[in-house]
Amino acid sequence: MSSSLALPSQLTLSASLILYPLAFYTITPTDPSPSRFSKSREAISFSHCLFVSLLSIYELRRQRPHWSPPTTLSPAPAKDDLTNGANLPLITVRSAFSNSITALEIGYLLQDAMILILGARLKSRAAGAKGRGLWKEINWRVLAWHHAGIATALGVLQWYIARGREKGVLVIVALMGMNLR
Repeated sequence: MSSSLALPSQLTLSASLILYPLAFYTITPTDPSPSRFSKSREAISFSHCLFVSLLSIYELRRQRPHWSPPTTLSPAPAKDDLTNGANLPLITVRSAFSNSITALEIGYLLQDAMILILGARLKSRAAGAKGRGLWKEINWRVLAWHHAGIATALGVLQWYIARGREKGVLVIVALMGMNLR
């Protein structure tokens, strides 16, 4: 049971898995120093953050009727109402464009994780270390907590998108709009 909103997100994920490494390959010299390699990664990272933030802001403006406060106040929910806002439009709205933004983020995180590992390998080789030196050069906090954690959470979201059961995608897009911090 696939959702019609899933195809754009799957296409975006596929495209980002191809285009981000291609962009990195294009701006990185053939035999880069660890410093130059890192600068290429930072250039892709900055471009991605700017692009995703602008897309997120655009999508939030486009979806404003779903998240802006109502013009009239509704009565307070009954004490036995257990939904606690789970049925608010901000949570329930579905958007192919929002889904694609989250897919773009997964593609970037997977590409960046590989670049972090390759960068650590390059730095380890430049320092003359062999074997376990690679493991010491990897920034595990960034790689494990940020990249693996967020990519996994967004991957689960993509699984729900493929089944047409995603919720809260606008909240996630709002958080992604803060990428430019």
